[in-house]
Amino acid sequence: MILSREFNVISTDMIEGILKTDNYLMQRILSECELDENAQVYNIKILSCESIEDSYNVNFVAMINGLNQSFDITYNINANELLEASYEPFEEGEDK
Repeated sequence: MILSREFNVISTDMIEGILKTDNYLMQRILSECELDENAQVYNIKILSCESIEDSYNVNFVAMINGLNQSFDITYNINANELLEASYEPFEEGEDK
């Protein structure tokens, strides 16, 4: 983790791990998307992750209250700060 922060290189597995274990971050994502921040979140799967300066643009799918949703977030891992978040219903077979 220290090397990835120093060299600004992070894997999709690391981002997925952060999303699965950082409850505060997930609550912030849900809140920013005007969803119930206490909703149950399952099956997080990273679709894409792109580094832009000090932040990462991440597109992931998660099951929220029984519905698959597609999220786009901008996250600064060094500051542990969510910069942007949006979502839309996820359709199986959707090309992203």
